Amino acid sequence: MNRIVLYAIIGFMLLVSCTDNTPIVNEKAKNHFMKGNEFYKMEKFKKAIKEYNNALRYDKKYAMVYLKRGDCYRKLRKPQNAIKDYTRVLKLRPSNARAWYHRGTLKIKLGKKQEGCDEVQRARALCYVPAETFYKEKCE
Repeated sequence: MNRIVLYAIIGFMLLVSCTDNTPIVNEKAKNHFMKGNEFYKMEKFKKAIKEYNNALRYDKKYAMVYLKRGDCYRKLRKPQNAIKDYTRVLKLRPSNARAWYHRGTLKIKLGKKQEGCDEVQRARALCYVPAETFYKEKCE
């Protein structure tokens, strides 16, 4: 096998392993999720949370909703709520690097350095680029 083909195969494998494509099943959940994202972009995090809650009424297994709601709680400085949501993401999608990263960074801020660094390391292993720098600065 020549090098170009080998590199193409490796590149494809990395691409597949470093993405998290969560299927959207329910149209109503999707609509509320999209509304929540609009509020999130406007930094109206409480309104975004309400829309994400509405989305979850229609689909409790919609991992991206928990991820974005966790992001809102993180922005509102409610780390325990954010950690709960990131934990829900990881139960549904154990390969979600962003959830590992944010849950880990929050745990570090709450004084659980080793546990947090282990989780940031998981994000690094899943190709989450921000985890690389954070880990080198806070965990090494």
